[in-house]
Amino acid sequence: MAGNFTSYGDEISIMPVGLNVKYAREVARNLALDAGAGPSYSYAEHEKESRFSQKEGRNDWILGGQVFVDLTYKIRWFSIGINGKYQGT
Repeated sequence: MAGNFTSYGDEISIMPVGLNVKYAREVARNLALDAGAGPSYSYAEHEKESRFSQKEGRNDWILGGQVFVDLTYKIRWFSIGINGKYQGT
């Protein structure tokens, strides 16, 4: 999930890069449950506009990780599912 967030003259940009391992198992016909985890290395940038329209900012690479679980139902070539993910830095 990369994105830009703006609030009261602050702008935060985040670009995550992650590597995950995933285990999947069919729990019923056409229904798969999978779970995984992995480390991430995200680039974050913060810019703040001062009173005199000068931009100040910081940027850095941040270590983190994530765990996730998915439940997917397959219908021929189409699949629909729900997933949850927790990311921390």
